[in-house]
Amino acid sequence: MTKETLKKISEFKANETVASVLIIREMSVRLTRDGKPYLDLVLGDMSGLINGKVWDRGKETAENLKIGMPVGIRGLCEEYQGNAQLIISSLKPLSAEDLEQLNMSWENLYPVTQKDRSFMWETILKTIKSMNDPWLKELVSLIYSKNENQIKRHPASLKLHHAFIGGFLEHTYNMMVLAEAVAPLYEADRDLLISGVLLHDIGKLEELNGYPDNFYTDEGNLIGHTVQGFSLVRDTIRSISGFPESIAGKIEHIILSHQGEYEYQAPKKPAFAEALLVHYIDETDARMNMMKQILKDDLSEGTWTSNRNYFRIPLLKEGTDNE
Repeated sequence: MTKETLKKISEFKANETVASVLIIREMSVRLTRDGKPYLDLVLGDMSGLINGKVWDRGKETAENLKIGMPVGIRGLCEEYQGNAQLIISSLKPLSAEDLEQLNMSWENLYPVTQKDRSFMWETILKTIKSMNDPWLKELVSLIYSKNENQIKRHPASLKLHHAFIGGFLEHTYNMMVLAEAVAPLYEADRDLLISGVLLHDIGKLEELNGYPDNFYTDEGNLIGHTVQGFSLVRDTIRSISGFPESIAGKIEHIILSHQGEYEYQAPKKPAFAEALLVHYIDETDARMNMMKQILKDDLSEGTWTSNRNYFRIPLLKEGTDNE
């Protein structure tokens, strides 16, 4: 396998045989309808994700693989229910030396934010510095200065939205920009709203272990980012002498209620304006990112996507003209 022959997932086309170096993001051995085991994979690189199938000797192949492992693959790309799928004919685990010979590293195999991380980080710091409330300013400053490296690199989710290096930072930055715009419109407490945006998902730094694995930690599975974030913020508040209980209660409530509904694992529903705004700003940015990814990944012909997506409806493709 030479570097010149390799393609990124974004370059795959239906009914084309491809060769590529990808990372195993998920894997499981399943059974066909007639009881034959096969290997079901989710593979990824910096341009996206794709489902892969190893129909022959799937169980034996899986014994030599693990999540996070780079692999060289050859296979046929086909369209399945509107999305690309790989029927893999050969799969080989790759070592660090193999990647070096291809002039690659694991960072070449993961998606990364297309926005300037330094700019987003500096803008967030300037916004924190501009806060008038000294208690919220100190709280957010302490947490962000302590977790700078993780915030800059962490994904915002496992695969639902902003699931890439720097995704946490991009999602938070986008929400902050929206919050700055809507705070005066709805006469919201600007510092409380901005603080809620910056801290609502802070538990994800502990819920997900980040790249190169990007999988749930044991505590993430057992407890979840909402309670983990609440605990982190409460512990930090207790380290600040004299922190007002009224402000502490509001910022803690925002974290506990940011997912909006009990069925979405929210311990509380939003009970005041700033909490409700954080929830809907969070939903807006997450759903817009998800729609963008669906439009990018869809292989359906015509002006509409398949309805097999998160929204369960066909989506109008960008740049189309129905007139």
